[in-house]
Amino acid sequence: MHKLFAQNQALTWETIRFLLFRSKSLSDVTLFKGQLGVAIIFYEYSRYTNDPLFEQLADEQIEIALTVPKDMPVGLEGLCGIGLGFTYLLHHRFVEGDLDEILHAIDAQIETYEDLTQQESQDISNYHHYRQTGNTGLETYVLHRLWNNWTGIVNHQTLTAL
Repeated sequence: MHKLFAQNQALTWETIRFLLFRSKSLSDVTLFKGQLGVAIIFYEYSRYTNDPLFEQLADEQIEIALTVPKDMPVGLEGLCGIGLGFTYLLHHRFVEGDLDEILHAIDAQIETYEDLTQQESQDISNYHHYRQTGNTGLETYVLHRLWNNWTGIVNHQTLTAL
């Protein structure tokens, strides 16, 4: 992201200014339209500029983003996007913690949603609706969760062998 910031300095600053003024009024907590996406931009910008103020602002956004509504959709515009956003933050060391602990509540909500859609998917139109409104995000999220668990096992086995 540093290259993107460097190549587009004027646009980057305008975007940061806009987010500074608008981020507190966002009611959405999601990756693409809400607090989590703003947090990622502030964390990245903080590293780019070496300005701890933007890291503090990002931390505030994360506190808000951790309050995930119970009725949030599953796809990338909802729970799966939030899960992927937190995975990004952990992998890039913007935040610390255990990914499984952080995503436990999101995983539980997705599992509940999955159970409901299995019952409803007997009807072709419901299945088609499910594919359009969340399955792509769900597939992406599940693949990332499996990859993170697998790499954790490999890393643990590698470290144990040493």
